[in-house]
Amino acid sequence: MQEPSEREDLKQEIARIDSQISALAELKRRYLLKLANPAELPTDSSSVLRLTPEDKIALFRSYFRGREDIHARRWENRAGKSGYSPACKHEWDRAFCRKPEKKCSECGNRELLRFDETVVSRHLGGQLVAGIYPL
Repeated sequence: MQEPSEREDLKQEIARIDSQISALAELKRRYLLKLANPAELPTDSSSVLRLTPEDKIALFRSYFRGREDIHARRWENRAGKSGYSPACKHEWDRAFCRKPEKKCSECGNRELLRFDETVVSRHLGGQLVAGIYPL
């Protein structure tokens, strides 16, 4: 007859083996997906991958890395000329900003905006065109 401690050890070993089997089955599934012919995969991407807005933002940020303390905002003037400039909290706010008489780089009220989840969300939603400054 088995001792109680030996019996408990066997149960723990079985649980560890079951955990390894689950991990290996998941690894096998991922490898099989990599080997699968793309033509055989479902064409409806929503059935394959459902991402939350937070996951989409995290995915975007993993692809586009740069400085976190600043980002650029795209601008276009009436003549059709366009470009990117550092995004400022006070841009065109008459209480702080003296554009076009004073350049942004010379402004004492300049407060640059961080590159964060809000900026990425607005960029992905089409509300602004943001740029990053590479490290």
